[in-house]
Amino acid sequence: MPKLIDKLNQQQRSKLLLVVSNLQALDSQALKILDKQNLHKTQLESVSSKEEFFKLVEEISQSSADADKILLGITQHIDKEILAALTEYVNNDAQLTMIWDALHFSSSMRDFIIATKERLSEKELFERFDDKRKEMVLRFFSGIQAIKPMADILNKQREIFRQELLDCSSINEVNKVEDRIDAHQQAAATIYEKEVLFPKDEGVAGAIIQYLELNPQVRAIMTSFDLAESLTDDVFAAKMKCNAGNAPKM
Repeated sequence: MPKLIDKLNQQQRSKLLLVVSNLQALDSQALKILDKQNLHKTQLESVSSKEEFFKLVEEISQSSADADKILLGITQHIDKEILAALTEYVNNDAQLTMIWDALHFSSSMRDFIIATKERLSEKELFERFDDKRKEMVLRFFSGIQAIKPMADILNKQREIFRQELLDCSSINEVNKVEDRIDAHQQAAATIYEKEVLFPKDEGVAGAIIQYLELNPQVRAIMTSFDLAESLTDDVFAAKMKCNAGNAPKM
């Protein structure tokens, strides 16, 4: 199959090659940006208070804004076709990949920021309780870590089911997909109930709820197990579409 660059017209190809040339000229600057990323990652690993964390996030945001400004200056006049060809071009060149990743500063730092926020929130949560209640909190978080791989699988399966529902052409097909959704839901519920021990102690439970409100990425792991509920609208829409298609013509 032809490369995407071969599908561009002469003007688009000239713009692409100009962007590539401009990126290559940023080699030394990209290395400095990567050094700054690594410094921020090290700082995130050692930060020990929310105050330090928020101050560091401000510094990271400024570094991200500086990188975004450089990236925008290079790519602001390219269209979707050129961008797709550029992405392909970058992915096949180690030097360009390094530069491209450096300029996408915020994307590179996002997971590290989230992980640090979770760590500090958990630390703050643990400090509120005695050893007995700390054990309840620990069991809860151990359960969350245990279900995370399954949560990732369920999120991918959810998108598969959504596409299958869109492709259904009869109520019978929708019902079959719905049966499979229910089977996955039952299996997911069994795993969740086995692994996640939500504390019965009101004080601990309330503290964990507050934690989840401040850490939506952890809450998302839990809600990913509500597979059937999250697909309710998709199932309804599929049935409505099939019913409308099978309605008698006037």
